[in-house]
Amino acid sequence: MQNKKFVYEGNVKITEDNQKEWYKKLKKIKKITGDLFIYSNVKLEAPQLQTVGGDLSIYSNVKLELIKRLYKNNKKNKWYVNDKCNEWLLEQTGNFIYKINNIEFEKKLFDKIRKDTLTAEEVFKLTNIEQRRIAYEKMNKVKMKSLKNYTIIEAKIDEYKNDMKIISFNIEGFKNPFIYFNCICPSTKREYFLETKSMTCQEAKSKSFGFDNIIFDQED
Repeated sequence: MQNKKFVYEGNVKITEDNQKEWYKKLKKIKKITGDLFIYSNVKLEAPQLQTVGGDLSIYSNVKLELIKRLYKNNKKNKWYVNDKCNEWLLEQTGNFIYKINNIEFEKKLFDKIRKDTLTAEEVFKLTNIEQRRIAYEKMNKVKMKSLKNYTIIEAKIDEYKNDMKIISFNIEGFKNPFIYFNCICPSTKREYFLETKSMTCQEAKSKSFGFDNIIFDQED
């Protein structure tokens, strides 16, 4: 019979804020009777931990040695994982539930979205609205330029000599066209595609700052 001093009774939820506290508590623990939750940016040290009685929710890239140990001893448990997990864990098989930003995906689509291998057309054709939103957030927006029916409604040069455009495209199965404001940040030089209903660059830029129509003389 396992010594009770090496067993933690109940659930364990480890966050970035309380990880130091759990570091001390789990230093000699070999078994957790309940669920184990490990959230983002957690650097867990549990050198003796072997088994978990309930589900494992692993949302952080914790040490590979620990993950391999937990997986070896808890393969039959239900695992909740996301795109922040260790790549080794995501390559394993088992009773896994895959999530990105708390939205559930089947494994094949999960991998395509986190690795950004979907085409822009495939992203916009996703019928699940929440999954489509996540896929779009993860997608390199430059891919949109390869869409069929990609149309430039208006093209302008801003005061920093950067291109800005209103672009539109149609996707089969959707009644209305998608319209985006394509611009470049003057400070970072990063390119952005912002969904809009505006048909002019000036109006779209103003609305992106929460205004109806303003003139930009200088940007800090």
